[in-house]
Amino acid sequence: MTVTMPDGGGYTPLPLPPPPPPTPETLRQADPSTADRSIAQMTPQQEAQLRSDVQTMPVAERDNLINDLAAKLGPEQLVRIESVFGREVVREAVQTRSSATVRE
Repeated sequence: MTVTMPDGGGYTPLPLPPPPPPTPETLRQADPSTADRSIAQMTPQQEAQLRSDVQTMPVAERDNLINDLAAKLGPEQLVRIESVFGREVVREAVQTRSSATVRE
């Protein structure tokens, strides 16, 4: 895709770098776009590692992480992390933390 500049010139934007692997720390620190891409590109091995990491977290930290993700992620990625956190936990976080468009 070429972007046309006001002076008539143009340039092709560079592709985004790949997102970091989805770990509790990288997801917590990521902006919404990066967190969403990180979950979207998560491999089965990364999903298994994230699930293991989440299961070993203290409950309060786990709750903070899912609440943060519910506010950051789009609907498709929230569905993807149900296997990590559990469907009911994700649903509750979405109901209290996600935007109205995501809740629908």
